[in-house]
Amino acid sequence: MKFLKEILLFILIFFVLSFVINEFRKSEQTPKVLGDFKYQTLDAGIYDIQEYGGKPTIVQFWATWCRVCKVEISNMDALSKNYNVITVAVSSGNDSDIMLFLKQKDLHFKVINDNEGKLAKKFGVNVYPTTFIYNAKNELKFSETGYISELGVRARVKLIQ
Repeated sequence: MKFLKEILLFILIFFVLSFVINEFRKSEQTPKVLGDFKYQTLDAGIYDIQEYGGKPTIVQFWATWCRVCKVEISNMDALSKNYNVITVAVSSGNDSDIMLFLKQKDLHFKVINDNEGKLAKKFGVNVYPTTFIYNAKNELKFSETGYISELGVRARVKLIQ
C-alpha cells in the first residue's frame, strides 16, 4: 500500500511540475484570441478560423526534424478526425518535403507550412511540439509544450466545452 501511495505522489508531483514549467514557457506573444487566423494549407486550401465557429480549435506547432513530434504526431492525426485541428510545420522544408513526410507516416490533418518560422514567432513558439487549445469563442484556454497525449487533449477540450 505504501508503494502505491509513493507512485501516486510521484505522478501528482510530475503533473504539478509539468504545469509549472508550461506556465513559465508561455509567451506573452501567444494570441489570447484567434481573430483573423487565415492561412494557406498544404492541400492548396485556405484554413479560415471563421469557418469553424462554435467549436474548440487545436493548433499545434511541430517539425519533421523533431523527435518528440514524430512520436506525438499520430495523436494529432487521431484528434483531427473528431476535432478542429490545424498544425503548423515549422522549418521543415518545402511543401513537397512535408507532404512526403505526411504520406510516409500516413497522416491526414491540415498543415500550414511555416518554413521561415514567422507564424511560430508570432505565437512565441520556440519549443516543439507546442500545442494551443482555444475554446469555441477562439479564446486561448490551454498551452502545452512537449509531448501531449491524445487523452490529455481530449480531456482539456471536454473541460472547455
